[in-house]
Amino acid sequence: MKQLKVSVIILGVFIFLFIMSPAWAQYDSENCSLIGRWAEGRCYAVDVEGDIAYFGNGAYLEIVDFTNPANPVELTKVLLSSLVTGVTFSDGYAYVLSDKEGLWIFDVSNPASPSEVGYYDKMENARKTTIYGNYAYVSDCLLGLRIINVSNPDSLFEIGYCDDVGCALDIVVEGDFAYVAASDSGFSVVDVSDPTNPVEVGSVITDDDAKAVAVSGDYAYIAGDSEGLRIINISNPTSPIEVGYYDTEGYAYDVAVSNNHAYVADRFYSLIVIDVSNPASPSQVGSFYTGGWADRIEISGNSAYVSDINEGLWIIDITNPESPNNIGFFDTGGLASAIKVIGNYAYVAENTAGFQILDISNPSLPMETGFVDTPGEAVDFSVSGNYAYVADRVEGLRIIDVSDLASPFEVGYFDEGGYGEGIAVSNNHAFLAYGLEGLRIIDISNPVSPSEVGFFDTGKYAKGVAVSGDYAYVADGDSGLYVIDISNPASPSKLGFIDTEDNARRVVVSGDYAYVADTYGGLRIINISNPLSPVEVGFYDAGSAAYNIAVSGDYAYVANYYFGLQVVDISDPSSPSRAGYFDTKSYAIDVDVYGDHVYVADGDDGVYVIEFQELGVGVLESSGTVTKGFDLAQNYPNPFNPSTQITYNLHISTRVTLKIFNIKGQKIKTLVNEFQSAGMKSVEWDGLDEMGRKASSGIYIYQIKTPTFSTSKKMILVQ
Repeated sequence: MKQLKVSVIILGVFIFLFIMSPAWAQYDSENCSLIGRWAEGRCYAVDVEGDIAYFGNGAYLEIVDFTNPANPVELTKVLLSSLVTGVTFSDGYAYVLSDKEGLWIFDVSNPASPSEVGYYDKMENARKTTIYGNYAYVSDCLLGLRIINVSNPDSLFEIGYCDDVGCALDIVVEGDFAYVAASDSGFSVVDVSDPTNPVEVGSVITDDDAKAVAVSGDYAYIAGDSEGLRIINISNPTSPIEVGYYDTEGYAYDVAVSNNHAYVADRFYSLIVIDVSNPASPSQVGSFYTGGWADRIEISGNSAYVSDINEGLWIIDITNPESPNNIGFFDTGGLASAIKVIGNYAYVAENTAGFQILDISNPSLPMETGFVDTPGEAVDFSVSGNYAYVADRVEGLRIIDVSDLASPFEVGYFDEGGYGEGIAVSNNHAFLAYGLEGLRIIDISNPVSPSEVGFFDTGKYAKGVAVSGDYAYVADGDSGLYVIDISNPASPSKLGFIDTEDNARRVVVSGDYAYVADTYGGLRIINISNPLSPVEVGFYDAGSAAYNIAVSGDYAYVANYYFGLQVVDISDPSSPSRAGYFDTKSYAIDVDVYGDHVYVADGDDGVYVIEFQELGVGVLESSGTVTKGFDLAQNYPNPFNPSTQITYNLHISTRVTLKIFNIKGQKIKTLVNEFQSAGMKSVEWDGLDEMGRKASSGIYIYQIKTPTFSTSKKMILVQ
C-alpha cells in the first residue's frame, strides 16, 4: 500500500523556490506558461549515506531517513525541472543529474533542509556521476565522458571530455583511470591522470549494452543487459580482458560488489546475488523479487537499496547473501499515463503504480489526497458519479469507489484475458477498448458485479474509445477509426470506418468531428456528421507521436509524447494550425483541460499544470526560451539503426540547410538545402553518406541553418 506522505510547509517553500529558480526557466514554450507541478514518478537513481537515502522520485530528489527501515521517514523532497537520473553523495553534498537538464549540487549537511549551491547545464542526456577529488565525472549518453571542476560549487566548469566512449551510461573512477559502461561501445578504460585531456586506453566490446559498471580490486563487473554479468580483469588497464560471466536470464541493469558477492539489479528477476570469489566461475547464491523492474542498486553496510521503477525503493537485508530479505520499502510514483480533472481534483492513472487522486484547488501546488494500488497497469479511466472505471492493460476493468477521495477502494472488476487500453462510460455501461478483443460492452449498473452484455470485434487492436449518443468511436490501432451503433448495447454493429494515416490511439468527439491521436500520423480531424461515411477534412502533423487529445472550444490539446504539449487551433477544421506549445521534460501521454488550465500526464515526470493564453488575447511572458524562428527536435529513435527521423518546425518561410557531420567536423551528408514554407518538417537519415556508403557506428551531429540562425544536436548511430 502506498504511503500517503503529508506535505509540510517546507515542501511548499521548496517548490516555490524551485519554480523561481533558473532551472525552471529552461522550459521551452509558446503562448503557454507553467503554473504548477506534481512530479512524482519512477525511481532511476539512489545513493546512501549512513541511514539517509537520496533517490529519484520522478523529478523530485527524495531524502528519506531509514534508521528504522520498516518505518522510513521522509525528510523532504526537492523539485527539479526534469526526471532525476543520477544521485551521488560526497562530503556533505548531493550531486544530482536531471536527465537533459544538467548537474545540480545541494548542500545536505542538514538532510532535512538541503540548499542548492551549484548548477551546471551543459548536459544532453546525463546518466551517472562519480565524484573523485575536485572533479565530477559524468556519463552522458550523447556527450560521452565529461569532467566538471566542482571545487567551487558556485562556479562549475568543464575541464575535459572524452567522446570516444560513445553513449556513456555509468562511470567509476579509481586512481588514474575511469571505467565507463556504454550502450553502444561496451566497456572502456579512460586515463584521467590529466583531467584536462582524458584518453581512452583500453576497451572490451560487449555483446549487448553495457548498462553499468562496478570495480573491486583487479576486476570490473559489467551489468550487460541481456548478457547478464560480465567480469573483466583490469589489472592491466590498457589491456582489459573478460574472464568470466553469469547469465542472469533477464536484463542486467546495475551491479554493486561487496565481500566477494556481486548484487545485480535485473529488470526481470529483480535482485540476483552472485558469488564472485572465483571470477572465472561466478555462481548464483541468492535472489529477491521486488515485484517490478529493478533498475539501480546501492550497498550500505548489510543492506541493499534497490530502486524498482515500477514499485519504488526496496531495502533488503543481505547479512546472509544466500537469503536476502525485505526489511523496508518506500513507494515512489509510477508512469503517469492518464489524467482527468473534475472540480478541484485531478485523477491520475500511474500504470503499475496505481490510481492517484490530487487536490488541485491550488493549481500551483497539487497535493496528494488519495491512492489505490491497482493490480496491473492502469492506463486509462473514466469517472462517473462515485466511481472511477479503470482500464488495466493486464487486469481488464477495475472499478474504484471514489466517494471518499481520501480513501478510494476497489469494489468490482471485469477481466476476460484481454488488454484494457481505453474506456468510456455512458448510461450504466462501460465501453472497454480491449486490445485484440475489440470493444467490450459491460453493464455497470451494479458496480460490485459488472457483466458483459455485448462486444464488437474491431479486427486489429482497440486502443481508445469515445461515446456520443448512440455511437461509439473506436481507435483501432493500425486499422483506423470505427463508428459503431450502440443503441442496443447487446448487439453493437458497424456503421462506418475510416483508415487513418498511422496508428489510431485515442479519439475525442466534439460536435460533428472526431479528433484522432494517430501516433506518427499526428492529429486527424474527421467529419462524422454522417456516421455511415466518416471523412477526413484536416490534419496536423504534430512532429512526434500524438498520444492523446483533449478538445475545448476552438483548440485541440495534443499530448505529443517527446514534444510535450501542442495546442492546435481547430476553428477551421480543414486547416488546423499551431497556437502554442509547452515542452515537458519526459513524454506527454495524456492531457485534459479544465477551466483555465491544461493538465498533462508526462510519463516518468508526473503532472504539469499549464496555462494557455489564446492568440489575440495577449501573449504571456514565456517560462521558457524566446522563440528563435524554428525548433529543432532530438532525432528519434536515438540511438538508432538503421535510420532515424529528424523533425524541425519553421515559424517563417525561409531557406534551410540540414547537414550531418561526424565528430571530427567532416560533412557526411546534406539532407536539406532548399527554400521551405513555414510549418513542421521531418526528414529521414538512412545512415548512408553522400556516396551511398554505410556510416560507421558513432556520434554524429546534425546541424540546421537559416540565414539568421543555426543550431545543432548530437545523435548516435549503432551499426
